[in-house]
Amino acid sequence: MAEYTTISIKIPKEKKKLLEKYRINIEGVIQKALDQEIQTRKKKFFSKKWKEQVRF
Repeated sequence: MAEYTTISIKIPKEKKKLLEKYRINIEGVIQKALDQEIQTRKKKFFSKKWKEQVRF
């Protein structure tokens, strides 16, 4: 079963109405950012330099 972390975001009331109006999916935005971060870290981890240092 997945573990969840709660993230609280303070949004000014005038912007909250905007979020409701356009139904912005904050969860989706955060997930995309996390996926992008994971991909960036994988690329750094498996860089050519790293492969040269560690032979399989």
